[in-house]
Amino acid sequence: MFEITRSQCRYGAMHYNGDDSTIGASLTRYGEWAEHEIEFLSRFVKTGATVLDVGANIGCHSVAFSRMVGDSGKVFSFEPFSDNHLMLRLNTRDRPNVTAVQALVGASQAVIAMDLKTLTAPGANYGAISYKRVPSISGSEINDADLAVSAQLTLDMFASLPVDLVKIDVEGMEFDVLVGARSLIAQRRPIVYFEQNGPAMYAPTASLLAEFGYKLFWHVCYPFNRNNYRGDTTNIFGDATELNVLAVPLARFDEDPTLFERIRYDVHEAQPHQFERPEGIGAATGREVADWAKSWIP
Repeated sequence: MFEITRSQCRYGAMHYNGDDSTIGASLTRYGEWAEHEIEFLSRFVKTGATVLDVGANIGCHSVAFSRMVGDSGKVFSFEPFSDNHLMLRLNTRDRPNVTAVQALVGASQAVIAMDLKTLTAPGANYGAISYKRVPSISGSEINDADLAVSAQLTLDMFASLPVDLVKIDVEGMEFDVLVGARSLIAQRRPIVYFEQNGPAMYAPTASLLAEFGYKLFWHVCYPFNRNNYRGDTTNIFGDATELNVLAVPLARFDEDPTLFERIRYDVHEAQPHQFERPEGIGAATGREVADWAKSWIP
């Protein structure tokens, strides 16, 4: 068991694993994590909105979403890993508009038994734990397992809610999540944002959204933000970037004629059937949110 670290960060006090090599390190040094991503998503989240944070980890996005949606909005945060979920609960316990759910989100509803010995954090990066590589077990295998039992939910359970944004960061299970969200997507047409750093499962994932009339864009994110909360100018992430997909229902552009103008400087059009990483991606010095936002702030 690790020791929980607590410090004041951009969106309030955060509890986290101080030994974590990525999110924990960023919160310790910069007082924030994924601020470029959070700022970008803030363009789509209004007061009163409903947001689904799938793969919430310790809640860095969730606490920011909580501020964005206000008292009249709602954030549902899903995190299956027990240690991360504990910190998610701590970080959102004073935020009544956030509901923290300890569960996997997938293609079907189920109860899954897993062997925790196969669940590892690559390079002590607890945000990179993938349940896709952890098969469920049964029968005699259970005798020798470090057993964990988890509920698996589908997003279609939330189709009755007016969902505005679905953020997905589930380390390779994006397609599974969206298969279990077909009714939600068909009825609510939320904006969808998910990580896609490589070609694996890109075509079926993107094609599913295209079938529902979504236009897809690449969005490149930079872990280091020069304008970070603590004003630390040292970039511990080097040239690292994350590649995400923004999926917007075509009808949304008709409803909001200013939408494309607010995003066009920061996205690249993506094709639904072929993974083509945008060229010229580099983050040696990071980007500054204050400058980055000049193209869309009224």
